Amino acid sequence: LLHYRHRIYYVSGNHEYYYGDARKWFSEFGRHGIEVLNNKIDGHSMNLTEAMQNCSAKSSRILLSHNPASVLTFSAEDLEKVDVVLSGHTHAGQYYVLVPLISWLLPYFHGLYDIGHGKLLGAPMKMLWMSEIWVVTLTKST
Repeated sequence: LLHYRHRIYYVSGNHEYYYGDARKWFSEFGRHGIEVLNNKIDGHSMNLTEAMQNCSAKSSRILLSHNPASVLTFSAEDLEKVDVVLSGHTHAGQYYVLVPLISWLLPYFHGLYDIGHGKLLGAPMKMLWMSEIWVVTLTKST
């Protein structure tokens, strides 16, 4: 496994639950130092206002969300506090014949989008195709 100088975070999706016990995977990731962000507070809904209340305005605010459409549920005021959103889920419109339908149903189906004062980056996950791992390096704007 990668030994990296920064912390590694993992956001689960829907496919982890299709094959066996996802908790076993999460446990294994944890054993290798990967922080699994898996709705750790039972009954907690996506409340960006609450999640951001203890974040310093001087720190970088990164929102990790499996589904990029989650940004549609947040207020413009809350999104102004987010620097970048990293998401997956939509398979990048991989079934190209369905792209017109997918892009209509899921406006953020992959790519880089302006959200509030920040950005949303949706990874083009592939199915029945070669996998890829994105390494995203964030740098302070000058």
